[in-house]
Amino acid sequence: MHTIEVVVESDGTIVVPADSTQQLGLLPGTRLWVESAVGGGIRLIPPLEEDLYVEQDGIMVYMGVPLTSLREWVRNERDERVNALIRQASL
Repeated sequence: MHTIEVVVESDGTIVVPADSTQQLGLLPGTRLWVESAVGGGIRLIPPLEEDLYVEQDGIMVYMGVPLTSLREWVRNERDERVNALIRQASL
């Protein structure tokens, strides 16, 4: 379990230190559920997978944490497409 200190601003904004947001995979605009816990505490819970898509200018945008780097994703996607073309040409 990882515990960090956060600050509640006068307008109710909860400020999480930048290094912790990176470690926790929180991006600007990430929504969290606040759940009351036993003993008067609270828990911040990331949304369910289906809650990670938001519409921006008519386009659905994934707001979750990427599972791989963009470079790795592009490389894998390219390799899959090239292999598909090779298989198709071999028929």
